[in-house]
Amino acid sequence: MRGQLSRKSRLKNNSCRSFLEKFSRTEFDRCHLETSYLEQKTNILYVTDKLKRYSQKNLDLLH
Repeated sequence: MRGQLSRKSRLKNNSCRSFLEKFSRTEFDRCHLETSYLEQKTNILYVTDKLKRYSQKNLDLLH
């Protein structure tokens, strides 16, 4: 009887552990995606700013 209970509790612990590993993996992936999204957004804003300055400089040269 005692051996069966420990086996059941071991199975329960393993399923809890695998759930936690999957959950933490998902959280890590989500965090990584948000970070890369923010990096891309920052790069786009930087390039847009450079383009605005460049075109403004060219307009100033034309006038």
